[in-house]
Amino acid sequence: MQDVSGGNVTTVGPPAGWSFRPRYILSGANSAAGSLAGRVYYVPFEVGPISDVIAGIQISVSTAQSGGAITCTGGLYGSDSNGWLNRAGGPLASGSFAALTSTGVKTATFGTAYTCKPGIWWAAVLFNQTSAPTTAPQFSCINNCTGWIPMPSGTFTSIRGLYEASSTLPTSNATTPTADTSSTCPVVQILAA
Repeated sequence: MQDVSGGNVTTVGPPAGWSFRPRYILSGANSAAGSLAGRVYYVPFEVGPISDVIAGIQISVSTAQSGGAITCTGGLYGSDSNGWLNRAGGPLASGSFAALTSTGVKTATFGTAYTCKPGIWWAAVLFNQTSAPTTAPQFSCINNCTGWIPMPSGTFTSIRGLYEASSTLPTSNATTPTADTSSTCPVVQILAA
């Protein structure tokens, strides 16, 4: 949007640090992510009507991890021409989350912010457990999908996101992710630069 009052042309966009959620309504339930041993979750979000620069993503830890070893990485993927997840070439941006050993919001700041044009984009959260924790971390997870963004195979009203087994952020579309229908996909907050 542009403000042309007073003869000046100013581009108006969200302020620095502004965050937004996907277009559908989320309500967070505290639950363990479905698996922490090499699993990546994908949550779609919509950018528009103007482009936005995405600086990172956040998740909320409601129960801290104790013992074991779990790393967590965030990433950003684009869509194909139908709006479906496109992992070819790997994530467009990525960053690591802080340790899950305390509660609260955890941020993965991307090494380089990425400009997203209007359309559907995908936030990715990769959990990689190398040794089992004594207490598994729990997260605010998506348990309500009212207004889900329509995908190529139809409008879903009962899936929370997608997931697949992987120890790294995927770089190809060789596998088909599974729809999360059981509230194990973490709520993801998108951060604008």
